Amino acid sequence: MSQQHISDEALERYSMGTLGVDSVGEVEEHLLGCPSCQDRLVEADEFLALFRTAAAQEDAREMPWWRGIWMQRKIALAAVTAAAAVVLIFLNVRAPQPIPGAPATVMMESMRGPESSAHITSGRPYLLKFDVAPSEVGADSEVEVVDSAGNPVLTARGEQRNGRLTASITKLARGSYWVRVYRKGGDREIVAEYALEAQ
Repeated sequence: MSQQHISDEALERYSMGTLGVDSVGEVEEHLLGCPSCQDRLVEADEFLALFRTAAAQEDAREMPWWRGIWMQRKIALAAVTAAAAVVLIFLNVRAPQPIPGAPATVMMESMRGPESSAHITSGRPYLLKFDVAPSEVGADSEVEVVDSAGNPVLTARGEQRNGRLTASITKLARGSYWVRVYRKGGDREIVAEYALEAQ
């Protein structure tokens, strides 16, 4: 329906609320992007409101034709304004989406048990934030991600941010990983190890 305009019959049935459920979504999608059909809907809504008002009046036949059209447009404009306000409210209430390209932060905590691993979505960059005190690691640290067989997948430099050790990692494929924090210096010494699941 996005290629052609909505038929008069479908628009009138939509305005009256008698359009089949399977067609409502298609009509609404077309209305979002077609000013011409939006104007026609306003006219249909005004006509319907005028018709309902006239049916309730005893002397409905005495109303001049031009007055009905003027009232129909006025009511339709109010209906479109209300619909636009509802759409804007819906768009502003949606859950906030992460900024594209900005890595999400994941807390890495030392825990034991089956639920101890952190979970991330595969194919996205992340900022890992560790529960290791920076004093335990020292000024120079390294973070290594290995697969479940112990094969290195990536290495990142540890950084201190707001009193926490952090490391930025690139996109990981689906799988189970171990994240190891090393103290660098004369000997490379492991300080902590964390489980990580990429789904």
